[in-house]
Amino acid sequence: MVNTGIDELHGDLSYTMTSKTGAMDNDIEMGFCFRPSAATGATASTKWDCQRVRTNVDPKNTNSDYQTKFDHLDLYWTGATPPSTPIPAAQLIKDDDSATVDDQGKNWKSVPGKSLKTSCTTVSTTDLKVWCKELNAHFVRNWSTSAATATPAD
Repeated sequence: MVNTGIDELHGDLSYTMTSKTGAMDNDIEMGFCFRPSAATGATASTKWDCQRVRTNVDPKNTNSDYQTKFDHLDLYWTGATPPSTPIPAAQLIKDDDSATVDDQGKNWKSVPGKSLKTSCTTVSTTDLKVWCKELNAHFVRNWSTSAATATPAD
């Protein structure tokens, strides 16, 4: 989408739980990392841009603000190749400007109006296991490209 000369990336991190036997802890994290492509003939960067999304699931809390609350953290990871397993939290580093959380020009920004937690239930009160039909965290971020205008694909 083009917004006054700024390209916006909108996306969803969605987690669907198909079986209550796969119930999760009530504090849930998900995310991704990507590495910007290198210019022709240049060495690829070893710095990966990452987004970590955290949320808490409390099936008893029906407050609409709570039902759409997801924390988006802007992080980076350094490595020559993509990891074959999830990156340990201790190896993810906050971006220097991560304090500017709500600035989509610098960081991943949550869009609560398009985020949701659906059909959540408590599976075990002993160890706080929960199940939800779906968790969906919508986000936006601005990007600069070398293209003068956005051209839709044919």
